[in-house]
Amino acid sequence: MLAFSLFGWAGYARLVRGEVLSIAERDYVLAARAVGARDRGVIRRHVAPNALSSLVVLASLNVGSVVIGVAALGFLGLGMDPSTAEWGTMLDATRETLIRGPGGAIPWWATVYPGAAIFVFVLAMNVIGDGINDALDARSVGPARGRAGGHGERRDAGADRGSRGDEP
Repeated sequence: MLAFSLFGWAGYARLVRGEVLSIAERDYVLAARAVGARDRGVIRRHVAPNALSSLVVLASLNVGSVVIGVAALGFLGLGMDPSTAEWGTMLDATRETLIRGPGGAIPWWATVYPGAAIFVFVLAMNVIGDGINDALDARSVGPARGRAGGHGERRDAGADRGSRGDEP
């Protein structure tokens, strides 16, 4: 876990830096500065909330990668203490029972269940991360939303005339 913490922060720092530089050049930030807002207020009201959404999405999507990495280290014997219940350690402990050779019953479930648990957990984390991404995506809210639902649309009164045959 220490290895993931020591080396995993660089991706987050790069993302935050890129988002802050991008947001700082947007029109609403420039307008807030033009009105006379302080830098601290601009950061608190405009930059931080918009940069935070990307950070939350990246963190939720990286959970699956960390779980697979920890399981791989546990399988290789480099993970946590072997007495700790961990998916990689479970897979490593049952690996030798699968290599028996001809004859004898092979306990297939000993590796299938921990492997399936890893798969389902990582898939669930990616689906949750995708849902968070969709919920926090500012581009999905706006004029296109009104077109799909039909709320707030104005109908052109002249468009119905041709279909009723009222005009000569």
